[in-house]
Amino acid sequence: MPVEQDDIDLPGQISPPFEAESAQIKALWQELPDAHQVALVLQLASSVMSGPLRPYFRYAMTQQWPVRPNEFPVAYPRFEIAEEDLIQANLDEEDVAQLSPEHRQEIAETMRNHFIHDWFWPELRHVAYMVLENLGQAAASDRDVS
Repeated sequence: MPVEQDDIDLPGQISPPFEAESAQIKALWQELPDAHQVALVLQLASSVMSGPLRPYFRYAMTQQWPVRPNEFPVAYPRFEIAEEDLIQANLDEEDVAQLSPEHRQEIAETMRNHFIHDWFWPELRHVAYMVLENLGQAAASDRDVS
């Protein structure tokens, strides 16, 4: 669970009234057309994502449904670059002042694309080769022992 979540008390056990209400909601859910189900999920998610349970919900989503590499273009989050982020990246205040919100949005999208397309696959190959090398060393030491 994310560190930010430690202070949120979630109910330890589900109460019987909740189970009954949940069953009723699920039955009504099944009657909704697909488009209405999607719209309702988005409304509920928006409510959760704008409240204090956001970190818990995001953590639960990633644990329940890990992102697959072929889903990165859809699943990798879009992010915003704030002036403070640029200052933290060691740009001086004069340079930061020249960058409009549209420029910062362009920077964020370029960074996102770089992470998705340029960084992941070479790093995956590198780490896989490291693991294979370790496996080879382990296999060689196993042969030396026998």
